[in-house]
Amino acid sequence: MELVQVNRVVKRNFATAEECANLIRVHDGCCSVGYMPDITITTLRELWNSGCTQHFIPIISLRDKVRDFIEEKFDCFGELYYEWTSINCWNKGSYINPHHDSNRDYLKQRHFSALVYLNSKTNSQQEQVGFKGGDFHFVQKNSQGIESSTVVTPESGLLLAFSSGSENIHYVTEVKEGVRYALTLWFTKDSKYSSSELKYFLPGRILGSLPSLWETNAQKWSLRRQLLEKAGISCNLDGLLEGTSERKSEKFKLCPGRIRTVMNIGPMKQPLVQLRIMLTNENINRLMQFAAFVMFSRRISIGELIQTIVGKSENKPVFSIQQTVLDSLDNMYHEWYHIEQKACNALTSYVKLWLTLSDELVGGVDRVETEAEACRTCSKAQLFRRTFEPELLVIR
Repeated sequence: MELVQVNRVVKRNFATAEECANLIRVHDGCCSVGYMPDITITTLRELWNSGCTQHFIPIISLRDKVRDFIEEKFDCFGELYYEWTSINCWNKGSYINPHHDSNRDYLKQRHFSALVYLNSKTNSQQEQVGFKGGDFHFVQKNSQGIESSTVVTPESGLLLAFSSGSENIHYVTEVKEGVRYALTLWFTKDSKYSSSELKYFLPGRILGSLPSLWETNAQKWSLRRQLLEKAGISCNLDGLLEGTSERKSEKFKLCPGRIRTVMNIGPMKQPLVQLRIMLTNENINRLMQFAAFVMFSRRISIGELIQTIVGKSENKPVFSIQQTVLDSLDNMYHEWYHIEQKACNALTSYVKLWLTLSDELVGGVDRVETEAEACRTCSKAQLFRRTFEPELLVIR
């Protein structure tokens, strides 16, 4: 079914069940902190920072279909550039108030918005990963100034596309239960704001600039700290903060872009455990992704997990407690990477088609690595230890 209105279009079954399921796997394996509390995202930039560019393929494959569809329906063939691409996951408690998508000076370049929903509400019999709430509402006023709304109920595979201006003010109701996934896209007609993926595969050819998800670096790091705190982690990130003075981070800094910091687990004033980990500019993204996975997929924080283990092992030797905690972190970390590997296993069907058809890569790339970075560099055992070089101190 396809519903077309002025500056809006809804098309059911636009994406297949396989496409939706694989993008959910990509997100669950690679997500990081979003632009608001209780929202996690997977962006192309974060995938590149984490060495996971193989997951571009299913994202861009579906994105290309969306652009072609919008250019046809809104009569702008050949005019649209990709301005923003991400997989967004709205967790319980997330919502957004009425707004339009070009309502900031730095967003004026946006001409069209699009969402491809990757899962349905829990009243759908075929849906295994569903949610309650989270409806999309367009706001409009009639000639008498009376306000009303048009509701779009998310369902797996449904495409919603609309112009990004004030003619399409909208909001999303609170997600009451479960998680709500969507591929989120913005398009521009201004080539200066084009987000070309060629730069990720060819490091020497930087084309244009990437839009930032956050308004300021302070907002980004504030949300990252909130995510870590929800995961039961309190740690000092000063050594990796942009614009932080050398004096502030001197005692943590071992060499440029590499710090050993402390994660305090337990009550703020009397922590039960101190977990000293090595953070770099590269693995900080992995820590955020892992924290998001534990919080929103496992429904338990890392801190709660460690506290439970320590509580059950109160009478055991410290060495035994240390090994049990680190083994549990390794197992959970491997479970997270296993999700990413499953997403990698689904890539084969996309590779040839994407490299042949995608105009983003014409003349630049003839092959793409489809094995997860972590699985290439580490054995299946002790992934957490190899990534973060942890030292565990049990406080009694």
